[in-house]
Amino acid sequence: MIEDTTYEIPFPLDKYYGYVIIGTGGVGGHIAIQLASLLNHYKTYIGFPVEPFIVLIDYDIVDNRFLNRIPELYMYEYAYGEKKVEVLKDYIQTAVKWRFVKVFAEKFNDKLADSLCKYFIQNYFSIIAVDSIPARKEVESILKDYKKPFIHIGFDNHRLTIFKSVQDGVIIDMDTTQNQRQSSYMTPPTPFELRYASIKALESIIDIPIGVYNELEDTIISR
Repeated sequence: MIEDTTYEIPFPLDKYYGYVIIGTGGVGGHIAIQLASLLNHYKTYIGFPVEPFIVLIDYDIVDNRFLNRIPELYMYEYAYGEKKVEVLKDYIQTAVKWRFVKVFAEKFNDKLADSLCKYFIQNYFSIIAVDSIPARKEVESILKDYKKPFIHIGFDNHRLTIFKSVQDGVIIDMDTTQNQRQSSYMTPPTPFELRYASIKALESIIDIPIGVYNELEDTIISR
């Protein structure tokens, strides 16, 4: 049996050379955007010895639901049918101004995990944000085989849950709603809830310096 990789939570932002986001829907897409903003603010305030890459992995395409959940991408209405990762990359590089982005418009598998290790970045942290439980378990299994640290994130019924792994259990279980809306728990999450959930997810795993965090939170609230 392969031993789980141990890692500290929260960890310094400059610990990893790359952040791999697997699944770029409502949750993963917001996390990618907020992570890019966070890296940008950190670079301005503190600086990196080596700028980390954001790696986006998703084979899905842009549709109405995707654009409705991430209002920042309304300008990409023409992109129906295009790959989500390409649209997100363009937004992150042009609007957020973080140019270190790599995308893979394909399913995460052993071959891709091997490529990330050998060709791209050896030292990376993965954030799993896929909806399907079988797909999530498959991704976790591959990352464990390669002894790569990861978390997986679920956002259901307006609640954010972050797991380090199946064995380690829950790190954080937080209601992201801003008021008591029991009667509407089956409604889709709002863009603000997804945005708020994404920064809380990052806050739970990354040791964010207070000045950088305040700048990032102000940016999120003002959008």
